Amino acid sequence: MRGRDKLMEDVDGQPLLRRQTRVAQSVGPVMVALPPAPHPRYTALTGLDITPLPIPDAAEGMGASLRRAFAALPPDTAAAMVMLADMPDLEPSDLACLAASVDLSSETLVWRAATEDGRPGHPIIFAAALFQRWCTTPAYGPRLIEGVPAEVAAAMSGLSFNSLSSILLAIDHDEQPQHSWVY
Repeated sequence: MRGRDKLMEDVDGQPLLRRQTRVAQSVGPVMVALPPAPHPRYTALTGLDITPLPIPDAAEGMGASLRRAFAALPPDTAAAMVMLADMPDLEPSDLACLAASVDLSSETLVWRAATEDGRPGHPIIFAAALFQRWCTTPAYGPRLIEGVPAEVAAAMSGLSFNSLSSILLAIDHDEQPQHSWVY
């Protein structure tokens, strides 16, 4: 993007961040984790019924956004969907399909989308039993899954980063870390 914010690029006549926030709204309330204000991303979200979540330590990377977003979820949230904002091919039907797979009466704690050829992908839904782990981890990835049951670790492996709440995590992988969430 040569220094441009890819989440502010036009997709379907609107900034990508706004588009993906609207997609996330199709499955539940939305909280968007953002760099501290002032930042152009706030303007892109004007008029949407969302909760902005400034991440003062966003420079730390994705771990800071995950910690703060999970800590900000309402206490009665049963599950939260983490969705990367830089995935313009995601549609409301994709999120609805993943959300429909959630069975809170089961022992499953992680529901993860997959590619057409079956590779694990995004978005990912986490049961409330995992929220505290997200709130206290210094990072994401291997340290996050230490000590969790094997099936949970398998579902979480390879992470690159209401009743059902959605968290939109907007990340510039190839530029300076900047994050956004939706819940």
